[in-house]
Amino acid sequence: MTGGLVPDHTTIARFRDRHEPALTKLFVAVLAVCLKAGLGDVSLVAIDGSKFACSASLRANRTLAQIEAELDEVTEEIEAELSRIAAQLLESARRADLDEEDLFGAQRARGELPQVVGLPKGLHGRARRRARLLAAKKRLDDAHQARLAGYRRKLALRTAKEAATGKKLRGRKPVEPQRNPKEKVNVTDPDSRIMKDPHGAFLQGYNAQAAAARDQLAVVAQAVNDENDTALLRPMLDATVANLHAAGCTAPVGQAVADCGYCTQAALEALTEADPPVLVSTTKEHKTRQQPTTGAGDPPAGLSLKQQMDWRLATPEGKASYARRGCTIEPVFGQHKHNKGMRRFFRAGLAAVNGEWSLMNTTANITRLYRRVRDEKAEAPWSTLGTIVAGPLFRPAPAT
Repeated sequence: MTGGLVPDHTTIARFRDRHEPALTKLFVAVLAVCLKAGLGDVSLVAIDGSKFACSASLRANRTLAQIEAELDEVTEEIEAELSRIAAQLLESARRADLDEEDLFGAQRARGELPQVVGLPKGLHGRARRRARLLAAKKRLDDAHQARLAGYRRKLALRTAKEAATGKKLRGRKPVEPQRNPKEKVNVTDPDSRIMKDPHGAFLQGYNAQAAAARDQLAVVAQAVNDENDTALLRPMLDATVANLHAAGCTAPVGQAVADCGYCTQAALEALTEADPPVLVSTTKEHKTRQQPTTGAGDPPAGLSLKQQMDWRLATPEGKASYARRGCTIEPVFGQHKHNKGMRRFFRAGLAAVNGEWSLMNTTANITRLYRRVRDEKAEAPWSTLGTIVAGPLFRPAPAT
């Protein structure tokens, strides 16, 4: 049908790489269209994450000592090959029967080699390997320097307090962090991490986060390299509110629900009155569902933050809202992994993976919009072409 004019995978990959910022921004634009069509019931928003493998292997993880050894090896190989090529060029120049003025130009002195710009094609693979090793080494060095900077800040703050009070503070002094010889980084994709999937198996990949409305419309799609969800409740709530506001949604989020992976003391303390009501399971899913129902209303005074959350989860309203969590967010990941076969990211780097995850959810939202229009359930002007034609835009002007 296309006469053979089908773009290959390289063309598609280059297109996605070239237009990555625009494709990422397209998520909110499509979300706005879906909201205008009547999709996006934000009376309940469910948050969850799932681990996706990436294009890097678990065997590509290296310690600092291993990286430095491989750097020395690949550098020696490049230098040896360059020396061999230079000697070969010099020998060829000496044996050439052609006039060197014609070969190299009148401005070049006799016996002078032509200027070599860049590395020979045969060394491109090793040069890229060396660049990846250097990037991985820099990642480990930067992480260590960040830990040292944090140690120095704590030490300076402690010293300042002791100088102001004239007394030594109780407790242990901050200990200067040392290099961990077992710390590893992936030399193929330094942004990726070793993660454990729900079945206990390890994979090299990313943590794909999503927030979905009650009708399973994705309102947030962000990929991170955090191994777990413990620090992601606050960012996901902020992203949910920001995306809905940018898409023109005026309705407030009625309820946000998340599983126990997001529940920590710090996460509960970060919740404010300005946030939508949040229900976060404090224990395993089946235990949360088996809790006996308590009375409705606010929790009694004197309870800890987790006890207050348990009280809200055990109310009739809390049980009904949390029961919607699984059937709201889990199908979003199921559509990608099982129905579409998208079980891994094919691009390297956190920014590229984030753009890929955003594109996957953008197309899923477009599919939901198409089905709503097809079933004539969308609000005008998105329902059907007939509805649009019958609308005031295409009605003839009344006779004067």
